[in-house]
Amino acid sequence: TFESMGNNPVSMKNSTVPVLAVACLLGACRTAPKPGSTPVARPSPTVLRVHVAPVRIEQLSPTLELRGSVTAQYSVNVTSEASGRVSEVWVELGQPVSKGQALFRVDTIKTERQLAVDRANLDESLARLGMDSPNSQLLPRNEVPSVQKAKSVLDDAYQSYSDYLALRDQDLVSDVQLSEQRKNYLSAKADYEDALLQVNQNLAQVRSAQATMAQHRESLTQAVVTSPIDGLVQERLLSPGNSVQQGGASGVVIVGLERNVDLEVPQVQLSVVSPGRRLQFNSDAFPQRKLWAVVSRVSPVANPRTGTVMVRAQVLPPPVWLVPGLTVKAQLQTRAPQSLLMVPQESVLSVAGKSQVFTVKESRIKAIPVTLGEVKAGDVQ
Repeated sequence: TFESMGNNPVSMKNSTVPVLAVACLLGACRTAPKPGSTPVARPSPTVLRVHVAPVRIEQLSPTLELRGSVTAQYSVNVTSEASGRVSEVWVELGQPVSKGQALFRVDTIKTERQLAVDRANLDESLARLGMDSPNSQLLPRNEVPSVQKAKSVLDDAYQSYSDYLALRDQDLVSDVQLSEQRKNYLSAKADYEDALLQVNQNLAQVRSAQATMAQHRESLTQAVVTSPIDGLVQERLLSPGNSVQQGGASGVVIVGLERNVDLEVPQVQLSVVSPGRRLQFNSDAFPQRKLWAVVSRVSPVANPRTGTVMVRAQVLPPPVWLVPGLTVKAQLQTRAPQSLLMVPQESVLSVAGKSQVFTVKESRIKAIPVTLGEVKAGDVQ
């Protein structure tokens, strides 16, 4: 209790301080009550309401955050084995297809006409060989009618020439007559050799015609172009009326169903990445869906400009919606799981770079200095 004495000092534990200043410092800057007045009641202590939360022990795995994109493991630009104008197209962009499924048809009128010409040439060559059909057994050269006829003429000419030689020895024929028989014999011999040569040529023509016909028949069967793999139609630039060339790109691209994730890993973290490592990722298009992939390939070359190494991981298994080109965010565990002490972030008071939490024991609050670590879902280590 202090008495009001104007500005005169008052003794308090052998120290002199202005009464007003002390009262103000104590938070009670007011005049003393006058004699006979009613004393003023002191304010009651303030009651603090606090929420307490237990310190939790949580297992956390240090991870490496990576960015990348989805790629297809296989992509095929379908080619046509037949040449001609496209008559029908049976697939659309984005449509799923299976291996062997028909994609489009090439008009076969031109090929059918060529096949008819080939068949006529073959029949002509077979007729020269004395064969009725390609399935007939090929005769030996000496049994081919044209060769047999030339051989018969040659035999007669040779016999006549031999006879004239005998008659000339008996002076029964003249040299002129003998010379005429010799010319007939040499001419028949040349015709016979020419017949044998013609048979060889006819045989070659038959084989050539048969090969051409087989090629055109195959073109007829290849007029319907099918998908070489299971996948999705990634590109369809083909329409009825367009022309395609044998062995050329048709404008239909099929992308396989297998999916990879290509990631750029900082070279300082390359030691934690190896084939067979599992990693979790999610797409920016579907951030709530967690997927898994296995590292399948690590590039042997680093990018000196970005300081990263390209890593490819195969998705296990890929969902239908995971199309090539989507951007992804992956998490790769870098160390073994650790036990961390976690508290709510709102329970930490940080001032001037120093952090503390408050413990409650027997209704008493105590400040504890702490060092903060990882943050996860509103909690902090």
